[in-house]
Amino acid sequence: MREVQKKIVEHSWIVEYVPFMVVALIVAHLLAFVYWIYRVAMEKPPERRKTH
Repeated sequence: MREVQKKIVEHSWIVEYVPFMVVALIVAHLLAFVYWIYRVAMEKPPERRKTH
């Protein structure tokens, strides 16, 4: 019985931090996406030169 409790105690910190890690990964990806949209929006279009 004590061996099972030790295993539960050892793994409990992992179980506690998994939701925080998932949220942190989602936030990081959302920030990267927003930054990418910002860069695309602020990108200067290439100058168009007419050649005839």
